[in-house]
Parts: sequence; C-alpha cells; structure tokens
Amino acid sequence: MSRIITRFLIIVATMTAVCVVVVLLYTKQNFSEAAWAILAAALAVITSAISAWNAQRVVELEEDRLRPYPYPCFDTTSRYGLMLLRVRNSGQSTAYKIKLKMNEPLLDSKGNEIKFGDSEEISIIPVLFPGHSISKTVDGHVDFCNMQKSHKYTGKIEFQDAQGKVYRHEFILDAEMYKNTPLYSEEQLKTAFELQKIPGELVKINQNLGKMKL
Repeated sequence: MSRIITRFLIIVATMTAVCVVVVLLYTKQNFSEAAWAILAAALAVITSAISAWNAQRVVELEEDRLRPYPYPCFDTTSRYGLMLLRVRNSGQSTAYKIKLKMNEPLLDSKGNEIKFGDSEEISIIPVLFPGHSISKTVDGHVDFCNMQKSHKYTGKIEFQDAQGKVYRHEFILDAEMYKNTPLYSEEQLKTAFELQKIPGELVKINQNLGKMKL
C-alpha cells in the first residue's frame, strides 16, 4: 500500500472519530451506556490513529534508509592532481539504470563533455551496488579551477530499485569551494605519487651503470 493511501486512511479514521466525539458532546444530552461506549470507542480510535501515524513515520524512514540513493559529487582527493566526477550509492540496496541529467553540460578545460556511458544526451550507469561508487576523470584540478567560468552545476538523477520502481531527486555539483584552497589535508597522496617514480629512476640508474661498465 502506498504512503499516500495509508496516510489518507489514518486521517479519515481520525476525523470520523473526532466528528463522533463532537456530535456526542454537542447534543448535551444525558449519556446512556451506549453513548458512553461510543464515546470511549471514538477516543480509542483517535489514540490508535495517533500511534498508527507515528508507526507509519518509522516505517517510511526505514524504507528510505533501505532504498538506493546515488548522488554525484566532485572528488579531489582520490587521485593526485586530478578532479573526478564520482557517483556514490549511499543507500542500503542496489541502484539500477542510473541516469544523470545535467541542466548544463560538464566540460573540461579543452571543451570536452564529461559523462558516463556512450549516450549523446545523458550519463547512464547500469548498476551501482550499496556503498560502491564509480568515477570519471574530469580534468587536472589546476586546469579545471583556472577556467573562466562558474563551476556550479545542477540537475536530476533518476534510478530504479530492484522492483523497478523509479526514483528521482535533484542534485547540486559545486567546485567553486575548491578554488584557492588546499585540496589535500595531508601529504600522503603526494608522497605515494612521488614514490611511484622510484622504479623508473632505478631503471635509469641501472642503464647508466651498464653504459659505464662498457
């Protein structure tokens, strides 16, 4: 049963019980045993409706927590020197047929549009498991932030759950806050990047030593 129907039924039951109570009190007649029984039953319905409303809210919150929830963001810390577009499923179930619809195309410093998949109009991600994410390289963060334009993007993301129910919500992508700010809180990423150069330097040293022996 849908949330709207459930809430409607609770409201109808509550209003009916309230009307019964009002009519009984408005008549100002001596209450018979039947009238007292009706009044008690109406008050019990009101109390039950209030409890049912609270219980429905708990059920809805649990359903929201368990459903998939993909959301895009800019990622500046996963790859050294690169700006990534990442879509992460923060929900507790798998999201299917994710469509990222940008109101304004996301372009890199060379004018290339950044999107997932081969669709000419929208980005499409077939499936994304709970807690998982997928990323796309946007640009070097220096080149991207130096572009003479505002990097604020809006749009809608559409997806389905395992039962094929379609969900939609709006999103905001904002890279303006990264301008003139340190993108890394620690130097570990840069250190790892520099350490990756060691094997290549060792090969060069070995080659030079080989030439010296000759």
